[in-house]
Amino acid sequence: MHIARALMLMATALLAFADVGRAQDPSRPAPAGETAETRLVPDHCRCVVDPYNMGRERLRFFRAAGKDTELTQAEFNASRDADQPFARRFDHWKRLLVFDADGNGTIDWLEADTYRRDVRDRMLKAFDANGNGRLEGAERAKANAVLDTGRIPAPKRRRRGMAGLLMAEGPDDPDIQLLQRYDADGDGTLSEDELKTAMASQREQWRQQTRLRYDTDGDGELGKDERKAMYDNRIKPWQQVKHRLQMKLFDEDGDGQLSDREKAIEKEFGSALGTLGKNIRRRIQDIDGDGQVTDEERQIARKEMMVFSVRMMVRMRSMIDADADGAVTPEETAAFRRTLATGTSRWFEGFVDSHDQDGNGRFDPTERDELRRGLKAEVTRRLDQHDTNEDGRIDGVELEKVVVTWGRDAGVFPDELSDVDEGSED
Repeated sequence: MHIARALMLMATALLAFADVGRAQDPSRPAPAGETAETRLVPDHCRCVVDPYNMGRERLRFFRAAGKDTELTQAEFNASRDADQPFARRFDHWKRLLVFDADGNGTIDWLEADTYRRDVRDRMLKAFDANGNGRLEGAERAKANAVLDTGRIPAPKRRRRGMAGLLMAEGPDDPDIQLLQRYDADGDGTLSEDELKTAMASQREQWRQQTRLRYDTDGDGELGKDERKAMYDNRIKPWQQVKHRLQMKLFDEDGDGQLSDREKAIEKEFGSALGTLGKNIRRRIQDIDGDGQVTDEERQIARKEMMVFSVRMMVRMRSMIDADADGAVTPEETAAFRRTLATGTSRWFEGFVDSHDQDGNGRFDPTERDELRRGLKAEVTRRLDQHDTNEDGRIDGVELEKVVVTWGRDAGVFPDELSDVDEGSED
């Protein structure tokens, strides 16, 4: 496993092990036993989206805002419990506060009306397939289903380019050097082809460092003994972690090996986690929030992940360069690998152990179910924490924040690396 794969392990370790079922409304949990199949989805679009009844919304707003006609966060939250609430299932204070034009921390009616019209525009752009300015039939059903999850579609915006994504601070900044090196056409951004070139070049640098580290006879190739040494240093620690977790989770009789029955339990558990991982990928790829992933959305998300990978490779090289001399040596790389393996395994094994309720070092079916739910809750918490625009999906910049923060918590990344630049629109 070369260093880029080790990095991606950090990004995917959480993502592969959890579901991100979005809460339908944080302020109103679903009744016990209620499911999406048993609950009738209300017509959330009525009076808010299609048609937008400005007079009715204005009345609801002033009832919520009170005598001073300025809506505070407390009044916004309280309005959810009114007979005719201003704050609906899909409304969130942070999202509304984006429209605080005078910056006073409260919302007046003109600002609220601008917000409502923005929601309507987003919904029509996302679901008005025939362009008639109305949501009817299947269009309305899809729109209401999305609103019922507490989400609204992300605004249609220009995709960030590498010039905005890279953390440029000065001519000596490694991100600027990367942009200058691979921006072949000089347009200030990295195209998909330029990104592929950058990724291939970065990977080759890691391969060269590996050869320098383990090619003890200097013949430019890794022989059998050299490959074994590489395996023992790089792969074996991860295999040992995997084995320990297998024994804890599935070796129910404690004999140190997995029987056919225990292997079947492991396979079933893995299938459940695979389903959770698919839900995470859908959250990354479903850009318009309609519950479906189109080929266009996959392409956009794929490029975002390429940008994410290049950015993280740049971060990694800067972090591995312990003496800050601008050169990453094989010894520095090896030291970071040890930190990565130690921190990652400590964090995951600690998380697993926290769900061993009787502390006997083995998991029964109830404990495995609790672990699965715990993983879902942990990943959902981390993703929601860094969903800065609260659009329900995780873009490349937000994913970088998730990984860097998690790496800091695991003791892999230093604290000063936890603040990730937002980037800017091109």
